[in-house]
Amino acid sequence: MRKFGELYYEHVAYFNFDSSEELCREFERTKDPARLLGILQLYAGVPMEPGKTLLIFDEVQESNKALNSLKYFCEEVPGQHIIAAGSLLGVSLSQGDSFPVGKVDFLRMFPVTFREFLRADDEQLYDYLENLTSVEEPLPEIVMGRATESYRRYLVSGGMPAAAWAMLSGEGVSAVEAIQKNILTAYSLDFAKHAPKGGIPRLAAIWSSIPSQLSRENRKFLYKLVTPGARAREYEDALLWLEHAGLIHRIFCVTKPGCPSPPTTTCRRSSFTRATWGSCEPCRACRRKCSGRIRRSTRSSRGLSPRTQCCSRSRRSSTPSRAIGRRAAPLVGSLYVYDNSVENAQPRLLFRMSGGKLTKQYELEVPAWARPVLE
Repeated sequence: MRKFGELYYEHVAYFNFDSSEELCREFERTKDPARLLGILQLYAGVPMEPGKTLLIFDEVQESNKALNSLKYFCEEVPGQHIIAAGSLLGVSLSQGDSFPVGKVDFLRMFPVTFREFLRADDEQLYDYLENLTSVEEPLPEIVMGRATESYRRYLVSGGMPAAAWAMLSGEGVSAVEAIQKNILTAYSLDFAKHAPKGGIPRLAAIWSSIPSQLSRENRKFLYKLVTPGARAREYEDALLWLEHAGLIHRIFCVTKPGCPSPPTTTCRRSSFTRATWGSCEPCRACRRKCSGRIRRSTRSSRGLSPRTQCCSRSRRSSTPSRAIGRRAAPLVGSLYVYDNSVENAQPRLLFRMSGGKLTKQYELEVPAWARPVLE
């Protein structure tokens, strides 16, 4: 951020809310941007000129008042450019003052990609690969050799910016490993600082278990491998916390590749069991459970279950789905009816109902088993 400010602004004012408690208290006393700019000028020692001075609020999650003040800076001093950054910001946003919705532009930062690494490591090779219009023939051996070498260096660095820079600067593998260990230690300390009380042991157990689970041939995450006898209900909240903090990313299994992908998780075997309550996307793994899940949706419909999806595999199995769909139609908010009668084919969405009335019909002909639902 400082490098960006030095390149494109005349002045850069950097403020760290983690290391300065006095700065946090200044934002608690007032939200007036004019007064705050005067105080910040005394702290930084640089003039606060809109459009010429870049303000950097680092570790802004430590001060909810500073985060909330962005709204008033945007409304009263729109020409003043501010960058706010912080670790575990997504977790901290759920606490304290309201977030300035509509006043902030978001930029999510991710680890360095191989393309970015290659561009810094071997710009000539990067330009050559970028200018390729097709790969109909094998690449020259010299190109493959240099690209493979850069890719191995990238894998050793892990993609973290500081580690990648140490690798590109020729500091050696020992320096890269030291940076990686420091990053992992910092994450562990963040658990103790930001995580809910009582959840730190579970967070640490999951965090330590992920690398070993990814190294298995079957990379599906299993709770029982975290600790002996572990169950989903005990560790699911900790897993969701790590995901919400941006420390892990979930990749869901699909039964059949296609575009677009299903809007919701399809099978009970997925980690997001709570998100699938009251809905069932038709898929091979859950066809036999559709009737039971729709019955459950019907019973919970008076508790405002958001939507129910009904599917029928064949004419012989259509009677339960038809009866359930007919009972569920006037109760649930929305009812989606699919046809799975063709084996190994993509399920067809027939029609959608809301409040017991037809909202939209997607197929010209509705199968006989689904017509009673419309009635």
